[in-house]
Amino acid sequence: AKKWSPFKALAQSKLANFLFTHELARRLAGTGVTANIMQPGGVKTELGKGQGGFFGLLLRLSRPFFLTPEQGADTLVWLATAPELETTTGGYFVKRRPARSSARSHDEALAAKLWQVSAELTGLPH
Repeated sequence: AKKWSPFKALAQSKLANFLFTHELARRLAGTGVTANIMQPGGVKTELGKGQGGFFGLLLRLSRPFFLTPEQGADTLVWLATAPELETTTGGYFVKRRPARSSARSHDEALAAKLWQVSAELTGLPH
């Protein structure tokens, strides 16, 4: 609360996405429903537009190298439609290739805790 950082906030949100996806995949095991996560890379969107400071400068300088939204969506569409991935779950993909996420993103206790807190905050059963 005292020292908010856009970089730390982004890292925390990405870790939460990984933890949630791994926990969802675990909970859906055997149901025929899959859950995977992917990294699109830098994509030209409106995210961060108008951001000031160092983070804003970094975004403006990087933007010419970002992917189009169509390019950024490629791996996501492939994950959702590729017949060969019909039973693949709990995976992480970058440019249609399996990748390894951080050891912390595979922390089952942390994933379960995130699931519990998410359920409590949304009023859903956990």
